[in-house]
Formats: sequence, structure tokens, C-alpha cells
Amino acid sequence: MPQPERMCIACRAKGSPREFLRIVATPDNTIIWDLKQKLPGRGAHVCPQTRCVSKGLEKKKLMHALRVEELSPFSVQEKLTELQILLRNQALNSLKIGVKARKVLSGYTQVQQGMKKGLAKVLVLADDISLDRRNELSADAARLQIPCVFLLSQEEMGSLFATAQRSCLVITDTGLASTFIHNFERYRTMKKEGM
Repeated sequence: MPQPERMCIACRAKGSPREFLRIVATPDNTIIWDLKQKLPGRGAHVCPQTRCVSKGLEKKKLMHALRVEELSPFSVQEKLTELQILLRNQALNSLKIGVKARKVLSGYTQVQQGMKKGLAKVLVLADDISLDRRNELSADAARLQIPCVFLLSQEEMGSLFATAQRSCLVITDTGLASTFIHNFERYRTMKKEGM
């Protein structure tokens, strides 16, 4: 059975629905992001890149793609900021699911042990981790060919585990790691392009 294919309304690139961000209009013609791609109604798809999202949010282009006569007023910059927050939360929710399922190890000692035992699939370091720890753990991850990303502050990471602070964690489940990386990369791409 052929897989569904979608096209970016900005650059016309084609791919699977998972590769795109979906925009839908509510019954009152308000534009909302459908990151899970489950909301009813006609959707418009854009690549997860700032230039495609900005171009895709042009009123005429969006009205044509959604087949609506009118859209509620919105600011492109506000929609870009909203999207960045939603993408960050989506990546964060992947981590929260892992914590609840006990598929995440946290703290320097547990992370080191998890990496030595070959359990680590993704290493997540706090943005404000000390330089020595950052270099040490990044080098270990590179040697073991484990993706290493920076997402949260030590306080935010600690709150996932109901502790004061954590500087690092590893995801030990392959499926969860894949979902997290997918969500994180979409967030990182939008953030890096200067939204």
C-alpha cells in the first residue's frame, strides 16, 4: 500500500506527513498548529524551516491551501514564536514520557554507568553544565557514537526527576530516543534559523 505524501505549500517539496508541520483552520477560521496531525479538516503542510513556515503563513497562500474564504487576523511572528514553544514542549514531553516509563537515567554516575553498559541511545546535557563535564560527556558520547544534545537548564532537568538539579540524562529506549531526536531536531532547526 502506498504511503501518503504531502507537499510543502511554500517550497513545494514532497515527503511523508511526518516530515512536515501541519496548519489547520478552526471553524472560526483561526489558524492553529497541528503537530500530531490528527485534527479534523483540511490542513496545509510546511517544511520545519523558518523560511518555509514564514512563506506558508502568507495569508493568500494559506487561504488557498486551506480552501477558506477568510482567516482570522494573526501575526506571522507570533505564530513563529508559538510554533517554537510548541516544538520545544513536544521534545520535552518525549523526555517526560521516558521518565515515567523508567527509560531515562539521570545524574552523572547513572549516565556514566548507562553509557559504559551500552544502554544509552541519546545523551541530553543541560545548557548550563560545567565545561569540564560537558567536554567529558560529549567526548564519551562521540566515542560511543551516541547523539548528544543540549535542551534544558539544570533546574528544568531536575524538575523532570523531582530533584533540585540534574546536569545530564540518557534515554535508554530505542523507540523513545528516535521520537525524541525527531522532535528535538524540528525544534533545533527552527530555533537555529533565528525565529
